[in-house]
Amino acid sequence: MSYRAYKVELHPNNKQITFFKKCVGTSRWVYNWALTLRKAFYETNQKSLSHFDTAKLLTQEKKNTTWLKEVPKSVHRGAMVNLDAAYQRFFKEKKGFPKFKSKHTSRKSFLLESEQFKVDTNKIFVARLGWVRLKEANYIPVDGVKFISATVSFRADRWFVSVTVSDGEELPSLVSEGDIIGIDLGIKTLAVCSNGMSFENPRAYKSNLMKLKRLQRKVSRRAKGSKNREKAKKKLANQYYKTSCLRQDALHKMTTSLVRTKPKAVVIEDLNVEGMLKNHKLAQALSDVSFGEIRRQLEYKCKLNGIELYVIDRFFPSSKTCNKCGCIKDDLKLSDRTYKCNDCGYEEDRDVNASYNIRDYYLHSSSP
Repeated sequence: MSYRAYKVELHPNNKQITFFKKCVGTSRWVYNWALTLRKAFYETNQKSLSHFDTAKLLTQEKKNTTWLKEVPKSVHRGAMVNLDAAYQRFFKEKKGFPKFKSKHTSRKSFLLESEQFKVDTNKIFVARLGWVRLKEANYIPVDGVKFISATVSFRADRWFVSVTVSDGEELPSLVSEGDIIGIDLGIKTLAVCSNGMSFENPRAYKSNLMKLKRLQRKVSRRAKGSKNREKAKKKLANQYYKTSCLRQDALHKMTTSLVRTKPKAVVIEDLNVEGMLKNHKLAQALSDVSFGEIRRQLEYKCKLNGIELYVIDRFFPSSKTCNKCGCIKDDLKLSDRTYKCNDCGYEEDRDVNASYNIRDYYLHSSSP
């Protein structure tokens, strides 16, 4: 079954904004309440409190805390699901123990289940609130799809809704014919592909760094708690949002262009991004490129189009290996932009040579 999410900006009035803020605050409160309860239960009984038992205790809590009933039930359930997911990441992926949500720094969002909203061409109906206008009409499909859930979120003084739908169709099977595209990701050039395609790095953060610094200084100079400080913070948040949109636009155009070539497989490296970020000389540039986001987009776009996404071993020396003779050049420096083989005399652009090696890794591993 294939699922798609459509995100669009909302155009709420003041009454609707107040309701959204109430839902966000309730979601945060339920999350923190459940986390406190589960931590205390574990310290007392040395075992974890289940999601089912926590939900029953929340039902009892609603009888004493009447304002919890002023928002849709899915707001509470969404907070509980998020807490369960945080615990799963802690136990399975060792991502860190769940932390309490802050009113000022945590992501502001809440969940709506399918029975608590419906979508029209230019508006969305929210339970206990009514119809809210969408800023973009005819973007979310309304015919021939099943609505799964919707997430309302706040960012940079804007409200958004992301609606997940299912079209009832099975995912396409993997294509058996087509090119094999090896992709070498980098900082100077965003991606160099073995089929000749290359994509420039927009350097979204670096190109907007001076603006961000200037706006950050304005925030620092305003008195804490003042209205002028809030205005300055909104301007800073808007600039960060614009910077993020520039980066996302470039990444989506790149990944979509690759998928539209209809290859048999797309081959990328399993980059250790977390380890690479420890190099403080490259950390800012690496964060600006967003290797993890590129892989995430390729994963779901390849799945939707029946394309195999193959991830090669992270220790494979794609840049140091000669594509002609297989010789490994251990003394290759980061400043060497042209690969020159000492054995066979092969010369090629460093990134192009790496993309060929990444492609050939798949060909050799898939051959009988």
